Amino acid sequence: MDFGIVARPDLAQARRTARQAWDFLRTCRKVRRVVVEERLARHLRTEGVPLDRMNVDVIVSIGGDGTVLKALQEAHGRVFAINAGVLGFLTEVPLEDAIPGLRRVVDGRCIIEKRLRLKTVIRGRRLFDSTNEAVIHTATTSKMRHYRILLSGQQVDDVRADGIIVATPTGSTCYAMSAGGPIVDPGTRAFVIVPLAPFKMSSRAVVVPSNRRLTVCLVDDKPSKLVLDGQVEEALPPGTAVEFSASERPAEFIRFRSDFYENLRLKLLVDPCVMR
Repeated sequence: MDFGIVARPDLAQARRTARQAWDFLRTCRKVRRVVVEERLARHLRTEGVPLDRMNVDVIVSIGGDGTVLKALQEAHGRVFAINAGVLGFLTEVPLEDAIPGLRRVVDGRCIIEKRLRLKTVIRGRRLFDSTNEAVIHTATTSKMRHYRILLSGQQVDDVRADGIIVATPTGSTCYAMSAGGPIVDPGTRAFVIVPLAPFKMSSRAVVVPSNRRLTVCLVDDKPSKLVLDGQVEEALPPGTAVEFSASERPAEFIRFRSDFYENLRLKLLVDPCVMR
């Protein structure tokens, strides 16, 4: 197996765990090759590769959910995520379980969980796929924009709002949830459309099937911005139509068990008062 290591180089604990993972994987007979992302490589005093050229069987992501999302956008491989962040909803193990977890991965004592991703096209140009969400929002603070939402050519809504979130089931527990959208089981083949601070009370989150083509049109003559998974920004000129559909390339996570609802309960739905 080929492994790639990605970590937040600004976090000392992430760098330490990356060094431990690097040392461990190079001693495993089942591991053919270990590469390191170029920013992290400077701290490990080895040669690195750009993230978008990392094509491996397993990507070891050490950080938070942002590190996971960036790895999924740019690198190629299944992700085993080690939490060095705050919440780490997408991660599988904490830092202290990094090496035991890697040992299980090397031995094949794990499962592969596939998650739906969002394909985004603007004027025939395909952008990065999104694991969580695409957000269209105003380019100017405190200014609304006029958006028209179409599903396979049929109008779903015509709304003035600060922006529009199009989320996958994975992303339904992130920005979309904070904006009032529903939590969607990750096995559901659907997208969630959530208006951000809509001007009319009737505009609400809508869940639509992922096998339909979804289009968000900028109606007025002012620009907006598109942000994919909080990682990539794209300027949207007036009149732009952004097309969304299901990507043929799912996000693949290495898990030891697939229990979305336990993870949801432990990390997102726990009453802070109960934890005291």
